[in-house]
Amino acid sequence: MNQLVKQSTLLLLKVFILCVISVHVKAQQLPPVQNVQLNGDQITWDAVEGATGYNVYFQGNYETTLRGDLQYTATETGSYGITAFDDAGNFSPRRGSNAVFFEGGVDNRPFVIEVGEGVAYITQRCFDVGAGDTCVARCGGVINGFLVGSATGGSCSSSDGTNINSLISFKEYACTVSVFTSRVESKVACLVLE
Repeated sequence: MNQLVKQSTLLLLKVFILCVISVHVKAQQLPPVQNVQLNGDQITWDAVEGATGYNVYFQGNYETTLRGDLQYTATETGSYGITAFDDAGNFSPRRGSNAVFFEGGVDNRPFVIEVGEGVAYITQRCFDVGAGDTCVARCGGVINGFLVGSATGGSCSSSDGTNINSLISFKEYACTVSVFTSRVESKVACLVLE
């Protein structure tokens, strides 16, 4: 009887360990969707290796699923995000870098540089910015043949009038939101060194 109890206990322990191991197995994650672009009302992106389809999100909410397409037509003003998936149930991460903001007549390029006399204005646009997240425009390096130095000022704006905390440092202007915001724009003025 004692031997039977030991064998039963050992068997139960093995089953428990197998259950714990199987619960901790994580699904593999696909790489993030890259090169999400907006041209007019057409959103395009690069194919993700192993993906069998893509989910489109509007304002952070699921919109539709596409199979075989690498483009989607935006119909409403707002933020559109793209994630990839495969038939095994694996997904790519949702990030601001795989989102675009569509608004007729509005410049939605994620990164813009304008060089004037003695100053360069660098604009960083961030999409689907979560609460506590920061959109940062940075000075430094050579831009359009000009050596760009330290930050002298900047500005922050959002698509929905959300309050933004701003912070300037030697090389950057940072804009931090307290709630989810579909679009944040950080613009920094940088000295141009000759």
